[in-house]
Amino acid sequence: MDPLVRAQLDAGVTFRILRFPFSLRRPTDGSVREIVFSVRLGGGDENVAPRVHSIHPTREETHDEVATDVALEPQLSLGSVAQVGLGRVGRTVTTRRSRAAVVGLWGELGADWVLRASDRSGPGLDGTWEFLSVVRWDGPPGRLSAVLTLSATVETSRRLWTTKRVEHAYGPYELVGCQAMV
Repeated sequence: MDPLVRAQLDAGVTFRILRFPFSLRRPTDGSVREIVFSVRLGGGDENVAPRVHSIHPTREETHDEVATDVALEPQLSLGSVAQVGLGRVGRTVTTRRSRAAVVGLWGELGADWVLRASDRSGPGLDGTWEFLSVVRWDGPPGRLSAVLTLSATVETSRRLWTTKRVEHAYGPYELVGCQAMV
């Protein structure tokens, strides 16, 4: 733990980790090209409102590994009489191709994660991600509310379109039974 956080803990600042798991299925027609997942925090009392201290991931790429055989099979033909082969010379080359990139951005009141498929000819985004936010209070933790927002860019066989904004608000909740970070 860095010295600044240790000094803040000694001064009575409270930290908690909030976990936001997120799962996405591929649509039946088309592919998801980009997603923006947003979290906005609020609290009951502005004097002890929760603030985002840091997030994870801030930058992450997922890769697919592709194996390719590269080989030469030189042959020498002596008319119609003979063919002489020198055998096969080659090797298997494994490359990593970026499948998706995640970029995280944050301010005191919330965080945004942008997931983008990097290969337009690929299958698009699908799978499960986990986003973490370290939240701080300048005293004991108070009430917490969170607004989660999702928008997605979906490419179909007919056209490219962006979904309308989907938003869910949760809370305010009292944090009870939380483990303190040390």
